[in-house]
Amino acid sequence: MRSGWKGGIGCFINGRYASRYQEAGMLGYVQGDSLAWWATSLRKPQVENTATNCMVLEETEHKWKTAYERPNLNPIDINHILLDCRH
Repeated sequence: MRSGWKGGIGCFINGRYASRYQEAGMLGYVQGDSLAWWATSLRKPQVENTATNCMVLEETEHKWKTAYERPNLNPIDINHILLDCRH
């Protein structure tokens, strides 16, 4: 797992969160960097060879869905929403 991602997404991938579920959601707030930087970060694999899909959902400007394979668990889709709190 990439350093810095041991919590958050990593907890979903390792089964600490939502181990019985195949879909989950994360709400994030941006206090630094740009929204584009965070969007790019979401698209990077968090665990080597586990990020299977990332797409932008059209309904909300800062909403993404990522899909991950999880060792010894069912795959999981994670819906992400970023709130811009930099103002």
